[in-house]
Amino acid sequence: MPPVTTPQVSVVLSTFNRRALLVEALRCLLAQPHAPPHEILVIDNRSTDGTREAVTALARDVTDGRLIYAFEARQGLSHARNAGIALARAPLIAFTDDDVLADPDWIAAVERAFTRHPAAHYVGGRVLPQWQTPPPSWLTPEHWSPLALQDHGAEVFVVGPGRPLCLVGANMAFRADAFRTAGLFAPDVQLMPGTVGSTEDHELMLRVWERGGHGVYDPSIVVQTRVQRERLTRRYHRRWHYAHGRSHARMRMPEMERSRGRLLDVPLHLYRQACRDLIDRLRGAIRRDAAAGFLAETRLCFFAGFVRERVARDRPAEGSTQVGSEPRPPADPLLVSIVIPCYNQAAYLPESIGSALGQTYQPIEVVVVDDGSPDGAAAVAARYSVRCVRQANLGLARARNAGLSAARGSYVVFLDADDQLDPRAVAHGLAALSARPGAAMAFGRPRVVDAEGLVMFTAPEAPLAADADTYVALLGSNIIWTPAVALFRRDVLDHVGGFDARVNAAADYDLYLRVARQYPVVGHAGVVADYRHHDAAMSKNAAVMLRTTLAVHRRQRRYARYDPDLRRAYRAGRRFWQRFFGDQLMDGIRSQLARGSYRAAVQGVLTMARWSPRRLVWHVGRWLRHSFVRSRPAAPRYRQP
Repeated sequence: MPPVTTPQVSVVLSTFNRRALLVEALRCLLAQPHAPPHEILVIDNRSTDGTREAVTALARDVTDGRLIYAFEARQGLSHARNAGIALARAPLIAFTDDDVLADPDWIAAVERAFTRHPAAHYVGGRVLPQWQTPPPSWLTPEHWSPLALQDHGAEVFVVGPGRPLCLVGANMAFRADAFRTAGLFAPDVQLMPGTVGSTEDHELMLRVWERGGHGVYDPSIVVQTRVQRERLTRRYHRRWHYAHGRSHARMRMPEMERSRGRLLDVPLHLYRQACRDLIDRLRGAIRRDAAAGFLAETRLCFFAGFVRERVARDRPAEGSTQVGSEPRPPADPLLVSIVIPCYNQAAYLPESIGSALGQTYQPIEVVVVDDGSPDGAAAVAARYSVRCVRQANLGLARARNAGLSAARGSYVVFLDADDQLDPRAVAHGLAALSARPGAAMAFGRPRVVDAEGLVMFTAPEAPLAADADTYVALLGSNIIWTPAVALFRRDVLDHVGGFDARVNAAADYDLYLRVARQYPVVGHAGVVADYRHHDAAMSKNAAVMLRTTLAVHRRQRRYARYDPDLRRAYRAGRRFWQRFFGDQLMDGIRSQLARGSYRAAVQGVLTMARWSPRRLVWHVGRWLRHSFVRSRPAAPRYRQP
């Protein structure tokens, strides 16, 4: 049977390897006698326990086609929910979990709440426990957060900045328009298999508040969650609060970040609170008050996780999922912004600007960023109908971010001053994005040209199947080549935080990885840019490229930990980059030794030893073998008697 033609509510249920629990949850959702027209979207997040077969069997018994199965390959709760949002057809989207049993009136209660509160962007209600075993005495309602339980009484109230309460994701619903305004669930703080303590619900609600929205708590919206035995241990609660602290450290919430001082990038008021919690923990032990003492202990676990995340080496890029950043001005839905950063490339700038202004798609705006260029870049830009942003020399990544801040379009292209765009570049990108709703970025292919503009070769088409995961491909190598071939949605750039200046030379690769990890990305076969290859290019510095590219690549290690496909791609990519830039660096070291530049050669060897030690050993062994062969005396020749 075809699906319900005009659903009023789309229910999104994400699942991973919980077949038995899922079937019970679906039976509750299917037994909703007073529900308005609705659809139930089951998002299978790479289950291996027969989930697909179980859902398909149930769907055969649902004659109106409202039970729909979908598969999401990118693992994580945010990815699964975002896939459900993309498929949802109703103006109201409700979320629940595979271990949750919805009341028979649940879907109807969700619709009633939105009808009674037409200004609400989201609603939520009670999440009551269904204990599988009796809870321990210390597990009072103050300890319910790690169990995803929620009961705030019988009163209906507004949730927002005035009452900053986080509603539980197992029983919440949003207007579909809220996602267009505030964005989707953030994968940077999502729940992954084997982890606890995620904050994707809280982070999204904060973004709704930030844009002037609010939610409503309605106690008539009721579900029950089956509390598993392993969640009733102190060890689980400690892990949850520790992970929760790490997630909050990544979110950088304004109310938590405001402080007169900091230590290790941690606000001082958190240290003061930790001291009070330590005293409360000791007081609870003395008074034998297990509940109060353990509550203080869990707050200390939160603090430990917060500090651990702030001092970690591989923090997310600045601006990534930051809740209190200044909102940007509204973007023009039709305008495409082309950002051209320039430092000491004024000779190429006229060709670059001309290619940007000559796009077949209109309207276009061109933003030139003079990054303290001493060769008159601003004067060159003044001859054209472009906007020019001037700043001190801060590096390529910050120059691109300055252009992004000045951009007014809904889509952005970053074009280096020594490169050029094909006249149909923007048109190709927009067509690719239109063909893949929800995609964050479209990319094509470059022509690689020399300093004089002569074509050296055309990059091959990225070897991606139509449904391939671009993130997996990017872990193996940089299939996007240069930002000039990519067209970004600006709201995505705002969410992920733009370019990370700490890895300036590989900031573009870092951005591709962050975007592709969190959003769908589409590639197309169009040749859309000329990528100039010359001695002054940053990519010619093999030592810097080896160091920064591998530093960026290492950041992906934690995301590949739980997925065998990602682990294989991560390891293959690390070997690729060590070989690619390591071989270039060794060629440079040999040239430096031949010229007598011994200090530079030693620095290069140290870089190889730090970032590509196996490749260094391989090159040294090869050099020793060749030296031994050359040093061997020639065999004596004997005349035939």
